[in-house]
Amino acid sequence: MGAPNSKDSSARCPSCGTALVGDYCHSCGQQRIKYRLTLREFYGDLARRVLRFDRALLTTLSRALRAPGVLAEDYLAGRRKGILDPIHYYVSSIFMQLIAAGLTRLGAPLLDRPSALNWLGTIGGIVAFRMIVALWMGTLWRLLYGPMRHNLAEALVFSLYAFGTIGNLWALLPLIDLAVPVALGASRAAVLGVCLTIELAYLTFGVRDFGGHSLRSALWRVALVLVIGYATLYILARFLGIAEVMLPPVHGD
Repeated sequence: MGAPNSKDSSARCPSCGTALVGDYCHSCGQQRIKYRLTLREFYGDLARRVLRFDRALLTTLSRALRAPGVLAEDYLAGRRKGILDPIHYYVSSIFMQLIAAGLTRLGAPLLDRPSALNWLGTIGGIVAFRMIVALWMGTLWRLLYGPMRHNLAEALVFSLYAFGTIGNLWALLPLIDLAVPVALGASRAAVLGVCLTIELAYLTFGVRDFGGHSLRSALWRVALVLVIGYATLYILARFLGIAEVMLPPVHGD
């Protein structure tokens, strides 16, 4: 049997049998299969769906830096054209951070800058655990402060956008360390302090934008959530004997 002809108006969706009019089935959303899958298309689909290094990623990142609350609100209101959904954005952010880590590991020996490697604790650990951090912080916010303007699912959307962006900001730090003449990451205490300051400042900015809080209210609420959230995760990780792997910024000489 030959491959389906894209111009054949009698073609039907292989999933639900609905007559196809365009490139996607208007009933179930299945994409029209026009020919056999090639290796080029496979890797192209992987890049689009997982890595998403395209205009949508850049647009989402730009909006997350300028107005994270508005970005989350637009997604929740269905205004999603040109932006990534929060899970796609978070996963793409992880890959961006891994690329930054790879460049740092390559450049640090060449530039004789071992201090740059100290920043990698912020983008190390287990990827699944980093997702748990984002979801746990969003859940903790809901537990502490109730539904207010947003329910738990809506808070988690904001949390994924916010923590994905924080990871990208952290990923810039080792590259900056490589670019400037001063060893910025020589002290592990300084590394931890800078990373937590960025996290606190960005989340305060985002929560003020998303939740409609005053700056002072957003600051103390975010600080409380971070303290309780990381303390709980640290205790759990120590209990499981995996703190060195999951929470590398807390450890080191």
